[in-house]
This record gives sequence, C-alpha cells and structure tokens, in this order.
Amino acid sequence: MNNNICLPKASVPEHTENGYKYIQELNYFNAIACLLVIFIHVVAIGISGLTVGSWQENILYLPWRLAAFVVPAFLFSGAVKMAQQIKFAKDKDFSYFQYMAERCKTILLPYIAFCFIYFFTLGMMGYIPFDFNTLIRGMLTGDLSGQFYYIIIVIQFYILFPIWKHLVKNTPIWAGLPLSLIISMLSLKIPVYFEMFGINTAYIDRFCILYAFFWSIGLYVGKLYDVFYNSLYENRKTVFLLLIPVLCAAVINQIQLITRNFVLEMDFFKLLTDAMSILILLTICIILDKSEIPVNIWLKNLLNKINKASYFVYLAHCLFITVATLQLQMRGINDIALLLLIRALLGYSMPFLLYILWQRCKHFFRFGAKP
Repeated sequence: MNNNICLPKASVPEHTENGYKYIQELNYFNAIACLLVIFIHVVAIGISGLTVGSWQENILYLPWRLAAFVVPAFLFSGAVKMAQQIKFAKDKDFSYFQYMAERCKTILLPYIAFCFIYFFTLGMMGYIPFDFNTLIRGMLTGDLSGQFYYIIIVIQFYILFPIWKHLVKNTPIWAGLPLSLIISMLSLKIPVYFEMFGINTAYIDRFCILYAFFWSIGLYVGKLYDVFYNSLYENRKTVFLLLIPVLCAAVINQIQLITRNFVLEMDFFKLLTDAMSILILLTICIILDKSEIPVNIWLKNLLNKINKASYFVYLAHCLFITVATLQLQMRGINDIALLLLIRALLGYSMPFLLYILWQRCKHFFRFGAKP
C-alpha cells in the first residue's frame, strides 16, 4: 500500500529524491485509507451487535458506511502505480517474472507470514479449527481474517498485468472505463446466476472482476495523472458536491435496512459512490499536498509515516482487535460501548507499535548491535 511512485517532471508539485519525482499525495491517500479500514473493523461489533435502527446503531452506521470504500481505494492506488510503471518503463527493461517476484516479496510473503500468525493465535484460542486444512484454505481464500480478502484480489490483478498493459497503452478511456463498469455490474449478479445451478458463491467477493471498475479508474488516472491532478484541484468545489449523492446513498441504505423494504438495488449505486469517494479523498490529499500551513506540514509528515507502515498495519490490526474482544467476552464483558473503546485503543496503537518494533529488529539484525 506504499505508493511512492516515480514520475518525470510535469505540472504536479516537486517532490524529488535521487532525481526522481513522486506522487506524494498518494502517500496521504493510503495513510488515510489505512486509518479508515481500522475504523471499519473497530466499529463492526457495534454494527452487528446493536439493534438496527437504534440511535446507537445509527450513530455508528453512517460513518461506517461512508468508510466502506477503502478496499476499492487501495485497489485504485495500486492501479495508479501500475499505470505509471507501464507508462514510463521501457519494454526491453521490463520483465513480467521480475515484476511478479517483487510483488511476491513485498505483498505475498508478508501475507503468508501473517496467515501463520493468525492461524496459530486464533487456533490456540479455539476460535478456529487448528488443522492444516484450515490454514491452507485460509491462505487461499483470505478468510483467516476479515481484511485478508484484499490480498487475494490484488494478487489477481498483478497476475493479469499483460491485460492492464494493453488497456493502458491501446484502449481509450471512453471504451475501457464503461466496459469495466459493465463487467463489475454484471459480476454483482453472479451469485444469483450460480445459485440457480446450486453452485456455492461464498467466496465470490474474492474475484477481481468485481472490482474491475475501480482498477480501471486507477489505471487511467495513472496514465493521465497530470490532467486529473490539475482538474481535481481546479474543480475541487465541484468534486466536493459529490458528497451529496454519497451521503444520500448511505442514508437510503440505512432506511432500507430499518424498514426491510429494499426498493433500490444499492449495490449498483455503491460502485458509483465508492468511485466518488475515491475522487473526493484524492482531491483532499492534493489540497493538503499544496498547503504549506505549519499544521498541515506536520500532518503530512505524520501521514507519510503512517503510509510507510500501512501494509503491515493493515495485516496486523485485526489480530489485536479480535483477540482482545474474544478475551473480554470470555470474561463476560459484552458492553458494546466498552468493547468499542478498547478495540479502538488497541487498533490504533498496537499495530503501529509492533511495526516500530519490527523495523528496529530488522535494523539490529542487519547492522548488528552497536557498542
């Protein structure tokens, strides 16, 4: 999720290192998305445990629903990075196998390591079956923890790199983007078609075609980044008007849950409102990047640090939240407010502390203890 992306000189602000330019605002984008995904898992117990329509559930539901675009946001960011690599890398210098090896090293190996950690921790607690089949199935499906399904999805997108290379180089946006939207919309109905033939669709949300729309948006934004950067900034007031349909969709969805009257198919709307939320967040990050107010400089430094830890934190945070919740509930503590408070304190502290410890351990073993 770390998206320090090399760019040639263009109209975006100067952020250079060793002569290369970076899309700095994507660091802030990833950091904020990382904080939002922790929020989603922290409040999940309130969404599932409180009575639908109660004032407590209503308070939690709206921000929870609004934050639910984070996985599409991470995919968008990853696609921007891929498009930059496609746009500026020379074909003769690019190796698909080298590319996949790097993805395996930076994405897949940490995921596998955390799968083992979750498996042994939750298995020893009796929360999941402690057997080899559970581990292997968990790695392949991402069901050892709620956030792992993102890894399964993004690896599929990486494997399909030649398709995205063709899309970026040869397919115009007016053709590629509508096609990807149609594919994603049709994918939402796959469970209905499969169930007609008795086919299990428990893991349908792990297939990348469901998220093709967000990936395609990222590819085209990455390909034409200067144009999008300038347009989003110059039209930022108009971009923020997209908050209206995003908020309306969240409210309508809650009303339908309360009344159990599902008149509108909100899954289709969610494809569009998630895309709007991505554009709003990117615009906020662009505005932040242009700001030189002291408090914003401090905020940018903080977000840069969070961005560096974001993938590690993404993998780790649910372990602390889940283990703490299980331990508390085993001791008869089921008060939702107390559980939410403890889950928030742990979710926003322990993964970052563990990341700092991990970095210091790597430094120690790499260079040895200093006298």
